[in-house]
Amino acid sequence: MPEIDWLLATKDEPDVAIFGITDENEVRIREFLSEIPTHYPMVSIPAGTLPPPFGDVRRIPTSFIIDRNGIIQFVRGYMYAEEIETLLWQAERRPAAPAR
Repeated sequence: MPEIDWLLATKDEPDVAIFGITDENEVRIREFLSEIPTHYPMVSIPAGTLPPPFGDVRRIPTSFIIDRNGIIQFVRGYMYAEEIETLLWQAERRPAAPAR
């Protein structure tokens, strides 16, 4: 989270949307964010309700890099800001999947 937050706070990336997903309740999220504030929103979704592959996460944190067409390009665990930037750049330059 600190790496993602730093990236958002220091970079001008208007085409990037970042949000956190947790199954914690709103009270716990607010407590957590009072201790570790972020520049991106946190979303609470009940455990077991996310569709695959998002509900199949085995380790935390897990990051999904999704291109502007809604295609998951990368799934990674903890990353440093430089790695996130590289993956965002790579996802942006990948050719779009053919229409089906």
